[in-house]
Parts: sequence; C-alpha cells; structure tokens
Amino acid sequence: MSLKYLLSPEKSTRILHLFHKSSYALIPLGGLSYLSYTVQPFEKFPNGAAIPHDILYGVTAVNYGFHSLVSTSFIITDYIKQPLIRNVVRVINTKFHGIALVGYLHYLVKKYK
Repeated sequence: MSLKYLLSPEKSTRILHLFHKSSYALIPLGGLSYLSYTVQPFEKFPNGAAIPHDILYGVTAVNYGFHSLVSTSFIITDYIKQPLIRNVVRVINTKFHGIALVGYLHYLVKKYK
C-alpha cells in the first residue's frame, strides 16, 4: 500500500471494498464488546496469555478506527477544497487516528507484561 492510499483511502477500490465489507461487523462487535465489558466472564490465564475479551476489544478498536479514518477522509475530500490545506489535514487525520489506535492497543497489551 502506498502513502497515497494511506492518506486518501477513499481513492482505493480495495480499501473501499474492505470498508464496506467490514461495516457489517461494526454494530455486532460494538455490542459484544459492551456486553463483554459489563459481564467480564473471563479470568486471566495462568500463562499470561491475552484474555478473549481483550482480543475482542482490540478487533473492535481496529475496525472502528479503520472506519473512522476512511469516513473522515471522505469528509476531507468533500469539504476542503484548497489542495495544500487538504493535504495537511489528511496527514493530521492519519497521524491522530494512528496515535489513538496504537495507544489503545498498547493499553490492552501492557496489562499482560
């Protein structure tokens, strides 16, 4: 994947295909994550392996992060007409989404170190 598609994911048919396919999982993953968070049925495994609900949270975070990145990119394309400003906002958008996602996944992983 080139940098062009990372900053403008709406211009790639492959990314759009993945965006539409994974949209079917948004509500079920969000609901399962919520139920898992409120019930917390799993205990930490003795060998320190990841707990199944934390894996679910990670998958949900990646899916929501991906959809947020692509959706925000559509908004940038539609509403920011100046090319220089649009490119700056795209870089900021990608960086903020990356920082948020990596931060949340780091939070999940560091519980097991």
